[in-house]
Amino acid sequence: AKDFSGSSGTGDVFGHGTHVASTVGGTGAASGGTRKGVAPGADLLIGKVLGDDGYGTESQVIDGMEWAAAEGAKVVNMSLGSDEVSDGTDPMSLAVDELSSTSGALFVVAAGNSGEQGQETIG
Repeated sequence: AKDFSGSSGTGDVFGHGTHVASTVGGTGAASGGTRKGVAPGADLLIGKVLGDDGYGTESQVIDGMEWAAAEGAKVVNMSLGSDEVSDGTDPMSLAVDELSSTSGALFVVAAGNSGEQGQETIG
């Protein structure tokens, strides 16, 4: 695991990253093999881009994206939110486009998690 947040460690205080990681790569060990992730054989790279308070900077996230791509990640999960609406020209969107093109990595980006009232929710 690698920290980009400036936190004292790579531990997941909120638990969201751990939940997503087990949804993807969980082996089912804690459930006797009955509840596995969608890709239990996947190798996971863990990059902590948000601090223990759940917040971070765009540059921290982009640093994590660049690291994951350089490490050869095929899929990069970005289940994190923002209050900013994107038109695709912001630095993070441009980084996703550039890194996808140059590395071939698939960046899976959250498309809103604020329900019907969320300005940044797609649909």
